[in-house]
Amino acid sequence: MQDNLTFATLAAVGNRVSQPISPPGTTIRKSGLELYTITVGLEQHVSTIVEFVNKNGVCLVGIHGQAGLGKTTLLNEIVAKVEKIEKRLFAYIEVSEDLCKLQSSLLEQLGGGKKEITSVAQGRSALLYQLQKLKQNNKVARIAIDNLYDVRLVGELFPHSLGKVLPANSCVIITCPSLAIISRVDQLCRPAMPNYHYLPYKLPCLAPQQAKVLFISHAASEPVNTHYSINGIFSKYGDLANHFLPLCEGLPMAIKVVGSYFSNPANRNEENWTAIGKRMKQVAEEMDTSEDQMFAKLLVKF
Repeated sequence: MQDNLTFATLAAVGNRVSQPISPPGTTIRKSGLELYTITVGLEQHVSTIVEFVNKNGVCLVGIHGQAGLGKTTLLNEIVAKVEKIEKRLFAYIEVSEDLCKLQSSLLEQLGGGKKEITSVAQGRSALLYQLQKLKQNNKVARIAIDNLYDVRLVGELFPHSLGKVLPANSCVIITCPSLAIISRVDQLCRPAMPNYHYLPYKLPCLAPQQAKVLFISHAASEPVNTHYSINGIFSKYGDLANHFLPLCEGLPMAIKVVGSYFSNPANRNEENWTAIGKRMKQVAEEMDTSEDQMFAKLLVKF
């Protein structure tokens, strides 16, 4: 824990799909493919948000969008980049839906010590006191919360006077499914005005060319890029990619899952993938929401 910087990364439901930030002394090994594909289409988003959080004053960044877009991956890349730039360690914890445990973990990460919290009201009071203490001592608090999935959790998790006690140059980064959740956090943080900066950031789906690069990278089990000729690897996997990319709808998670399935040559015969594509369309029609439709598609064979 650094004396003048604390960055707590919390997972609201503990369903991270990408590799978490490693604690001190831990080495995480990734293959060249994982290192390459983890940031396909995210580079500009990382740069934009890192630049924003370097503003003077209190910053709130809300990364929102549907499941499978790579919000958690983007958050982890942002945390890693800020850590590298500032040469400071980040604290990472992954927790369950137990809000008291979540508050206790956040409190400890903010330097408030390890305490058992038995009610969310007690947790909010403890967090309020610790943030006031950091502010009085000119310390910085940086908090990242992954997948804050329900707007009701905002009022339960955070002190209601959050904006009044956030130290100068603090930062809160949140990923969540909807703008409504970010707007609720904004209401809590806004008392930090006039030096307050708010960035609601909707993460878009991958562009067609980026989606194709990601799909073929996983199908071929090797990093590829747009410099390959039409007679090269793009040509070999082109029909397969063109058939399944519309079904993946630009969602990186879906693209990785489907692409990885076809990394096995035995799965790449045309009769097999034509049947799978047809079944994916059929099951999607039976679902009401877009997220349920995608989930059903991925359950077909993957």
